[in-house]
Amino acid sequence: MNFIYGKEKYLIRERVLEIEHEFLEKYPTASINIFDWAESFEPALFSESLANSGLFAQEKLIVVKNSLKLNQENQVKFLDLLKDFKKKNNKRVMLVLAEFEDGACRGKLFNFLKRASQVTKFDLLKGSELNQWIERLAEKRSQGKVGVEVAAANWLGIITHGNLWKISQEIEKLINFKESGMATLKDVKAICQGQVEGKIFDLVDAVGRGDKSRALRLKSQLLNQGENEFYIFSMIIFQARNLLKVSECARKGISDKRAVSQKTGLHPFVAQKTLSQLRNFSSNKIAEIYKLAAEIDLKSKQSDFQMARELDYFLVKF
Repeated sequence: MNFIYGKEKYLIRERVLEIEHEFLEKYPTASINIFDWAESFEPALFSESLANSGLFAQEKLIVVKNSLKLNQENQVKFLDLLKDFKKKNNKRVMLVLAEFEDGACRGKLFNFLKRASQVTKFDLLKGSELNQWIERLAEKRSQGKVGVEVAAANWLGIITHGNLWKISQEIEKLINFKESGMATLKDVKAICQGQVEGKIFDLVDAVGRGDKSRALRLKSQLLNQGENEFYIFSMIIFQARNLLKVSECARKGISDKRAVSQKTGLHPFVAQKTLSQLRNFSSNKIAEIYKLAAEIDLKSKQSDFQMARELDYFLVKF
């Protein structure tokens, strides 16, 4: 059994895909079954999938996602199935368990998976580790044709807040732009999402000051740059979360950007920007933003939902 978990969902997903690819390369006629217990728990179907026996049985890869999201009763059922699988020691079946919520990693099932599996944990990448990952990704995606300078990798990490999904998209843009050679800091600033991130900071500033006309104007500029209302809204909420983290630090008397960065996990640049924003946001105002965001999120599940209208309402509400 392989157990893959941690806070970095992108790396977990990539590792699972790598295992699937490697398995099919080794066993071209093998089958792959994928279960996601966050969607539905199907113990009978899973048990049937494990029962890979007989003279002509083929190799099989079974991937199970989000097993730790099961309720306590179903975790016990699933644990019994895993123990039975380990006891039978079926060499033709490879079982991979991927857990995408690090906060759920506790209890008997988690302890069993750590004890009885080959374990890989992916923590969030920061600092030099993140820079090195960016450099490797560019080389891999470009087949060695495009590299990324350290300063460029560092800036890309800053403007994406270390979000590997976004970094992956920006790397594709850089590769298409450069074609070959080293991507510089100038390239990253010209091609990647720095302008968008800067406008999000400015937009949140405008919301904090109650400058409704500027907030709406910045929103229009972002839309004209090709961003959509859902992305703009998600980035505003992302920065609101940062404000909440930093305000908690300030409440405890922590105001140095490096200390705040260490406490919150934010990049020092982002920590400094958020500290400067905090003067426009009281704790009550941040709480109100979260409350309205939750209401909009609930509305988004309705068939007649219009994010453009809701985003405008959100921006002028404060």
